[in-house]
Amino acid sequence: MSTLQEKVTALSSFVLRLSAFIFLRWIPGHHFPPIIYSAFTVYLSSFVTSYLTQSPYDVVEDDLDTKVTDTVVEDQPPEFPSTVAHSQNLPVGEKPTHMEEDIDIEETVILEKKSARPWRTMLTGIPSPTSSFLSLATLLINGLLVLAATDLIYRAKVFHPSHGLSFARVGYVSPIEASILVREPHPGQLPIFVSYRLATPPAAYEDASWQSAGTIHFLNNDTDYTGAVTFPLPNHPDRIYQWVTSNNHTGFFTVPPKAGQVGKRGSFTFLTSSCIKPRFPYNPLDHPLSIPGFRHVAEVIRSIPGGAQFMLFLGDFIYVDVPKRFGTSVEDYRREYRQVYNSPDWPAVGNNLSWIHILDDHEIANDWDKNTTGVYRAAADPWHNYQTSVNPPKARQAGTYNAPRPDATYFEFTQGPASFFMLDTRTYRDSSGDLPVNSTEKTMLGPHQLADLLAFLQKPEPKGVKWKIIASGIPFTKNWRVNSLDTWAGYLSERQAILERMWDVGLRGGVGVIVLSGDRHEFAATAFPPPAGGKWPVSATVHEFSTSPLSQFYLPIPTYKQTDEEDVMVKYIPSGNSKLGAVTIENTVSDQSILKFRLYVDGIEAWSSVLLSPPTVSGNLWIEQHFFSGYNTGKQHQNGKQECEKFFFVVVYWVKTVGLTLEQIDAEFLRRRTRSKGVIEVVSGKQFRGTSSSSKPNSPQAFTKLGNFVPPPPPQRTGKTFLMRLDKSMKDIVLTVNDIVRNVAEFAEEVFPNGFHRNVLTCKYALANYDFLEDLKSMTSKEKQHLWEQNYVEIRIGISDLDTANKIITVSDRLDRLGPEFFQYTKNLFISLNFPKTLNHAHGKAELGAVNLDSTPALKHLVALVDKLQGFTSLVQMVITLELPTMPPNSPPMAFEQYIHVLPFFDLMYTDWRVLWKTSSKDRPMGVPYFYIKSLIAEKVKIDEQRKKEEDNFWNTYVIRPSVFVPPP
Repeated sequence: MSTLQEKVTALSSFVLRLSAFIFLRWIPGHHFPPIIYSAFTVYLSSFVTSYLTQSPYDVVEDDLDTKVTDTVVEDQPPEFPSTVAHSQNLPVGEKPTHMEEDIDIEETVILEKKSARPWRTMLTGIPSPTSSFLSLATLLINGLLVLAATDLIYRAKVFHPSHGLSFARVGYVSPIEASILVREPHPGQLPIFVSYRLATPPAAYEDASWQSAGTIHFLNNDTDYTGAVTFPLPNHPDRIYQWVTSNNHTGFFTVPPKAGQVGKRGSFTFLTSSCIKPRFPYNPLDHPLSIPGFRHVAEVIRSIPGGAQFMLFLGDFIYVDVPKRFGTSVEDYRREYRQVYNSPDWPAVGNNLSWIHILDDHEIANDWDKNTTGVYRAAADPWHNYQTSVNPPKARQAGTYNAPRPDATYFEFTQGPASFFMLDTRTYRDSSGDLPVNSTEKTMLGPHQLADLLAFLQKPEPKGVKWKIIASGIPFTKNWRVNSLDTWAGYLSERQAILERMWDVGLRGGVGVIVLSGDRHEFAATAFPPPAGGKWPVSATVHEFSTSPLSQFYLPIPTYKQTDEEDVMVKYIPSGNSKLGAVTIENTVSDQSILKFRLYVDGIEAWSSVLLSPPTVSGNLWIEQHFFSGYNTGKQHQNGKQECEKFFFVVVYWVKTVGLTLEQIDAEFLRRRTRSKGVIEVVSGKQFRGTSSSSKPNSPQAFTKLGNFVPPPPPQRTGKTFLMRLDKSMKDIVLTVNDIVRNVAEFAEEVFPNGFHRNVLTCKYALANYDFLEDLKSMTSKEKQHLWEQNYVEIRIGISDLDTANKIITVSDRLDRLGPEFFQYTKNLFISLNFPKTLNHAHGKAELGAVNLDSTPALKHLVALVDKLQGFTSLVQMVITLELPTMPPNSPPMAFEQYIHVLPFFDLMYTDWRVLWKTSSKDRPMGVPYFYIKSLIAEKVKIDEQRKKEEDNFWNTYVIRPSVFVPPP
């Protein structure tokens, strides 16, 4: 009985401890609490019984000593006479006797006190036979596990329902507007005023004073006391704004770059992940609403230069059914949202970072596939109030120009170098088990959302937008084998239709497609190459990065496995309670964009990958292992052949093709250089080399109509090519303080007596009565595009005194008169800075370590011009010429105070960069001596370090560790 009792105690303790460990550290599933409580009930009763009935001693020896003694006993005479004696013939006078035996048994037991057996007691939960302390300790362990499970399940609900939560957060931010969500349950705080101001040092044309964003006059329980404010922004990308509410909430946000641009830093970064559950893995010392993953996100943001633009959250922001569903009312769902936003870890990632959301199952119920029936209405109420009210615009309706789909719960927007489509994979889907996985009638998205998605994939993107990004709450790959019907693996026919449209995007070239997903609490990178031998090139391959959880459990058993060549595994990382993806996009000088994906596991970078957008021309070169995507053509061999210097590479493991030699790579780079710049020669007399745009020259009709400022019409003789212009020192479009003029190119063909034809190209400035702006107004948009693409533009600035410096503003403002095509299509820009004979050092000198704009007026206005030049989206070449009057013999050509005026233009970060100098007596500019270039670079490094220090101080003071903020009156 004792042995059976101990077995029951040990078994119930084992079940309790295993279930509690899994529940508290691995998977807080709703199946475990009943097991934990039942096991503890059995354990407690068996433990008490075992403790009370067991002996503290063991029997070492047990001996029995038996002694037998025989005794003759005389019978007593009978009370009545008997005839027996006579019958026995006893002699007269002799009495009868009998024998009696005495048995004496003596038992000797030797006992030994049992061992306390601490390991057995502590590991199995069986009470110790001799140590009450150990018995109490092992009982306490199991009791604490039950209390910990109870704490995880009920403490937040009972003690932290967050009814009094007052908070504000940043929603979607575009280049022209921003959204703020506010919750305020206290009527005394109404109305709530929302204000904003420029936080970064303002430019001369910017207003840094507080501006009104809007007012919230009324809040009630219908929206759980939430309200949204959307307000317009000046179209100034990369600016940091501070926002503040009258109920004492504040934060910052960064204005994103315009469509097709990546910002001043040359890159565009955003974050992505999914799945949040407060206080998991369980730590009894943590706040009941703590979210460890948020702390990792804050660390990652601090490590990214310039931070992240937004968080694209891929669903499961709440877990209404984990670890226990307390009900299905609207309040049950609202409480879950309030608790996340009331987390002490939220302000570090929510006050200063835009969050945008898509819907997944745990916002409703696990593996939800019942459309808008059942609990969907209760779940949708807080989802819309807390999330979609400040989300991006609704997706555009297929077949319309820009009309949003009415009542859509999926979203679409373009920001920087990428367009985004945020799917809703729960509201419109068919039940996952009703139809076969390959049924053509089975839909995940519903007919309207599918049509809108396909239209999104088909539509052309603005110039500079190189990626289409699809956000899906569930994985697009079918490689996850557990519960695969809930993913796109259960809707293969619709998935195939979408894949083919994605491959069509790559077929057209110039734009790549990636899918971002979550849900599985693991990370996997998957490639979807088009079928071999089809119409789609390998460069059309679609890539998926599935990242989760942000702060939840992970599966200890791998569930991802590749079984065919349709879904190719690139990387699989299952472990980690916090996984975060950082996507960085860089637009290079070439026609391909770079997308870098970095995976952070528990705050540490664990893996990274680099992708290239498909090339814009037919044909593409892939290398099995190393593909060099960048090159520098600034060097030349002695024989004149250009040398291509590789400066980074991309590893592509899933592309199986024939490897290329380094010579072929160099040839490809030279081909790209030739395609992007062109090589034009004149075959009369000497051969000249020049550069032109990759676009075809204007037609002869356009050449005649627009005044002959582009290459001449095609020659009559086959094989003849022409130089773009004769005098390279003269530019086609010249912008000065006083006027805008165009360089007129006159073309003539002369025939010599021997029949030899000579082509003559003469350049001269336009006549004084020529009005360039009037000519510009008469051009069509296509003609303007050719004008700015095919011609050089020069901006001439005089650096002499304050009056001239102030006129730089005039030159800057004059650029606006040239129209948007000027900023969109200009490729070749020349800046000429004209210095007087003697430079006033008080005006021109820049302090080492940073450009002091207050003490250097000329530099201040040059910075204003640089800010204006940030709007150029197609610029591929910039040349800065420092022009001096004639200098005396043997005098130094320039002083460093003059070279320092180049520094503001470093912020433009264009790759084809040259700094030249010339005197008025020289026809051709010369390269600046290396010593001065080296000094400029060193000065730029000092400026960058100073800026980074100031920016870090700004973020540490106001953003990362915000001090107490008093809102403006």
